Amino acid sequence: MSGQQRIIAIVDDDELVRRALCRLVLSLSFTPVAFASGASFLKALDQTSPSCVLLDFHMPSLNGLDILHELRTRQPMPAVIVITGADEDGVRESCMRAGAAGFLNKPLSRDMLSSAIEAVEVRMASATKTIFLKCFMEGSHVWPENQYVHHKTHPDTPLMITVALGFRGLHNFP
Repeated sequence: MSGQQRIIAIVDDDELVRRALCRLVLSLSFTPVAFASGASFLKALDQTSPSCVLLDFHMPSLNGLDILHELRTRQPMPAVIVITGADEDGVRESCMRAGAAGFLNKPLSRDMLSSAIEAVEVRMASATKTIFLKCFMEGSHVWPENQYVHHKTHPDTPLMITVALGFRGLHNFP
């Protein structure tokens, strides 16, 4: 882990589940930030900048799939792990197609959650490196439209590589 504390957003309408997930996330040495609704999470997203989101699928008003669709319009999209207590046919596939990086069934164990967070963050870091290397190999000096280095999540990967290798002229990253 880098020197800064990683923030894990918890979006669940059930207060007892939110509190339990906060304790679980704290036990993994992450900083939990809890939201009782998808709307409150989306409103605070720019100020929160989570490296990962634990998103309940079944919520009133905006469900997990609605939130995933909204997150796809924003850049950078944080890694989202959808969690549900009722694994219905097709829900997992719909969430993964909508951009979820993971899908877990409640109840969650500490080991299960730790492995899932680590796996999605490794996958995101790898995807960001791939975008950077693709631009470099194609001789591009312009970062592709709507692609950003997720430096808040992975401060010692692609952005540091660009500095270490001396590349200049990459655009559109925060």
